[in-house]
Amino acid sequence: GIGTEQKGHAADTAAAFFQVAPKAKLYMLPVNKGVFYSDGSYTSEFFDKAARIIEENHITNLFVSRSAQRHNSYFRDLSQWLKEHEDFKYFVAAGNYAGDKYNQTMEVEEVTGVAAYSINSDGEAVSAGYSSISEEVDFAAPSSIYVNIDAKSPADSAGLAKKGTSFSAPWLCGMAVLVDDFFIDKTGKPLSREAMLRFFRDHCTDLSTEGFDPKTGCGAVRLPDPAEIDIAKYTDAPNAPSAEDWAKADVEWAVQNGILFGDENGNYQLDRACTRREMVAFLHRLHELITGKK
Repeated sequence: GIGTEQKGHAADTAAAFFQVAPKAKLYMLPVNKGVFYSDGSYTSEFFDKAARIIEENHITNLFVSRSAQRHNSYFRDLSQWLKEHEDFKYFVAAGNYAGDKYNQTMEVEEVTGVAAYSINSDGEAVSAGYSSISEEVDFAAPSSIYVNIDAKSPADSAGLAKKGTSFSAPWLCGMAVLVDDFFIDKTGKPLSREAMLRFFRDHCTDLSTEGFDPKTGCGAVRLPDPAEIDIAKYTDAPNAPSAEDWAKADVEWAVQNGILFGDENGNYQLDRACTRREMVAFLHRLHELITGKK
């Protein structure tokens, strides 16, 4: 990657990421540093350097394990940039301050905040006591991850568990990379940020109180068996028409059996009345289907 460190915090978080997505390409990007001036202007590594690299290399997911710049102007501009890049997913560590404070970057609506959970002596997933509490937390991912990039043998890793939301953020980002890879294979494109959040929410396990809570967000994300994924639920691809619930099954049947076609762009206009010509075409195709005669 760009600016890869061989040791230290960045290398350790990269090692956590690769445990989840070992075949992914990982870039180390400059995002945290910047200067703010009294007139309200500022410089930012993210906009001055990282954004260009992201766009040129078609990067779809980013994790930041240490707090990025904290400034209202930067947050406003980051939110706007993310709105303009709806397929880009930005994961940040919630912080390791319990109830004292949290990573303020999570206040950007388009940013996904990642809390930490660990496994107790009974084998149960529980919220990590140090994980920052905030209404901005979205999901929880594992911490206490064993990494040792200098290990000469498996035994060298003993006692080197890395704790903190710094390791939860790359873990969840790695899961997003796997999900994107699945949808690229099936549909030709990654999930949008909104669709990825829905996918994660649909595959969450509560860790504390039922539903959302400020300690673990929606809970621990558990990726499903790929064979069980409802692809159409998370994509807006052509030939996947949207219909009212009462008509959905019939519309899908009509598409699958060649009765209903989209326009030249593959889009359906199910909210308008059909024309006389369209109705004749529908009835003709239905007659062919029933009788087997063309």
